[in-house]
Amino acid sequence: MKDIPSEGAEDAAAQEARRQAAMDRIIHQIGSLPPMPETAMQLRAVARDPHVDFGRIVPYIQKDPGLCADLLRFANSAATGVGHPVETVSEAVRYYGMDNLVHFIWVSHANRLIRQSFGKLKHLDEYFLHAEQVSMACTFLAQRADLLLHDQEVCKVVGLLHNVGKLVLLMVTHQWAAPLRGTSWGDREEKIAEEEHDFGLNHCEVGALLCEKWNFPEKLLNAIRYHHRPLLNGVLNPLAAYVYLGELLVIDDLPLEVIIRDFAPEHLKILNLSLENLQSARAEYVAFRPKM
Repeated sequence: MKDIPSEGAEDAAAQEARRQAAMDRIIHQIGSLPPMPETAMQLRAVARDPHVDFGRIVPYIQKDPGLCADLLRFANSAATGVGHPVETVSEAVRYYGMDNLVHFIWVSHANRLIRQSFGKLKHLDEYFLHAEQVSMACTFLAQRADLLLHDQEVCKVVGLLHNVGKLVLLMVTHQWAAPLRGTSWGDREEKIAEEEHDFGLNHCEVGALLCEKWNFPEKLLNAIRYHHRPLLNGVLNPLAAYVYLGELLVIDDLPLEVIIRDFAPEHLKILNLSLENLQSARAEYVAFRPKM
């Protein structure tokens, strides 16, 4: 006689089938999104040449009017502190190191792909505002930690893209009107567990899969993948930790002692952070926020 599965076994099997179906939809959604433009791919290939100069880079940028506008807008923003009008692409690119310029161009293209691909989401502007806030907080933390300028720029980029996986999950579940503000402190772990239960993946892992499709470097992928769990299995991912802290730093009235309580003194030493420079980073973020 054929064995009849128990009710509990049927429930477990049904849940696993549902998770697998959800995961398949996520993978399909990511696969259906546009790739990174060929211009960006060519630019990164050119920038890998250690002898390349900005004169070879500018023609690639000038092929893309939207990118030119983004570059000039940022060069003239309060964030750069240039102090005089920047009117040409040739001048604007010189305010970046080569790696930082490539990161900027990559993020500029990614943001346009996000607007193009996730335009159905009613509160997409909330996503971009939260991303900019976390990115700026990450930048101030990286400065307080005395990271190299290149690593400060990497922190900024990861801050901008850390929650992109949430957009994929909302598209898959057709939640067009869901809010896209950051998750509150008390709900963070609960939301991650809920995503893993429903989809078999959390938004951090989904974001890493999307950024992998867009050919972002492995270091950035892992920072996005682990930004809610920078101490996974006791191993610290420093870049993910800066994003974790940056996301908490922008939550109004969250005590700094709460923000750092998950990090042992040896971890804070690796990050070159203390309660004092966290206070300084938050003060600078709060002062800068009205300009965003």
